[in-house]
Amino acid sequence: MTEATARGRIVVGVDGSDAGTAALVWAAGQAAIGGAELDVVTVWLHDAMLDDASVHRTLEEARRVHSTNWRSSSPR
Repeated sequence: MTEATARGRIVVGVDGSDAGTAALVWAAGQAAIGGAELDVVTVWLHDAMLDDASVHRTLEEARRVHSTNWRSSSPR
């Protein structure tokens, strides 16, 4: 068992919404307080009828967008 496993694991889903960002901020705070490992997940279903610019994002671009949104709304 690793140290991170011994201290717990928090999994949070983000979807780009305000609620998803709030969940990420809360989960990151809880992980920091408890020394837990934090796993952030996201999924989406592409609807071809919608003009969704994010469909062409690479994984790294999506991570950058989500982490930027989280940092900008994280309490200082």
